Amino acid sequence: MDDKITVLSVGDLILDVPGVDSYFDESRALLQSGDVVMGQVEIPYTTNPHWSAYDYHSAPATDPVRLEAMKNAGFNVGTCAGNHSFDQGYNGIMDTVNKLHELGIATAGEGRNYDEAYAPAVIERKGQKFACFSYTAVGPKTVQATPAKAGAAFIYVATAYDNDLNEPGALPTHIYTSTSPAALQQMRESFKKAKGEGAAILASFHMGRMHSLEIQQYQVEIAHTAIDAGAEMVFAHHPHTLLGIEMYRGKPIFYSTGHFIFATDAFVQEGSALAEQRKFTPNHWQGVNTESLIKPREPITDNIPYYVGDEASRNTLIAKGIFDGGNLVQAGFIPCYIDAVGHPVPVKRGGKGDDVLAHIQMLNNLEQFDTKFEWNEDGTEILLS
Repeated sequence: MDDKITVLSVGDLILDVPGVDSYFDESRALLQSGDVVMGQVEIPYTTNPHWSAYDYHSAPATDPVRLEAMKNAGFNVGTCAGNHSFDQGYNGIMDTVNKLHELGIATAGEGRNYDEAYAPAVIERKGQKFACFSYTAVGPKTVQATPAKAGAAFIYVATAYDNDLNEPGALPTHIYTSTSPAALQQMRESFKKAKGEGAAILASFHMGRMHSLEIQQYQVEIAHTAIDAGAEMVFAHHPHTLLGIEMYRGKPIFYSTGHFIFATDAFVQEGSALAEQRKFTPNHWQGVNTESLIKPREPITDNIPYYVGDEASRNTLIAKGIFDGGNLVQAGFIPCYIDAVGHPVPVKRGGKGDDVLAHIQMLNNLEQFDTKFEWNEDGTEILLS
């Protein structure tokens, strides 16, 4: 294995409480064993915040010093494009990116302008170059970087609602999503340039519907386009729950790796600006009722400090790829489970690992994916084919 390169990737990281470094205790050694180790930086980190997003789901800022937990855990790439990228404005983006760079962590998906936001993080290991791209397809349009504005690499998605029951005003019976052709073409051209420079491409996308187990039309469109354009692996996040895993043209698509660490006290700050922001729905009209579209979520069984999620969201994973000569030779994942104090813990065959695998198999059955799962010899990871 000396000549082979191990790529590891996890989902959303919310490092918003004191002592968050300890949340990596159970996974630290495993993460540090990787050569390219990617994590999704979910929220802005700055001590000089400025609320800059209209969305009532805006995230508050937290201290950049907490990003040191990523370095201590072995991460060397931060994918930053997300719906919260511009929630705390220019400072939220630049203080996050600058702190990560100070820690020796390469970044993709955010920057002071368009060119910086859309550029990949380039990392070289054992003579092999990797170009790690990061895009968000969710969030307010103000999240997008422009030539004159800080922001994130953004993929615009259009949504169409249809009702075929001949009942005007009724809730939709069909929801269709489609991706901007211009955004897909930009991605193709960027991947082509990176491949021309000898890099293997890793693609990260913030996409999906919050807490939903369903993979939408646009998610498949983006992921397949990425593979067709040369990506070796696709990692996605945002729903804060796992989604199905597809093998497409021999390459893995993790439609959601869930969240890896969800530690924040933002939801208990009654009377704070955030609490008021979450109540701010000026365009609400009582004649519009979407309650029947919201599916019930299984309540969590443990009172996990600083954790916001349902029972299913405790299933998570570390995506893994083995590369040789710039080519992906094996894909898989290490199943993990978020314990009673919020720590992601690698789990094995014959125990909680079987439950995590069963959950993922259920998700794949929903999508009718024919991905094959097989435990490795020592029962610590699951191989894909």
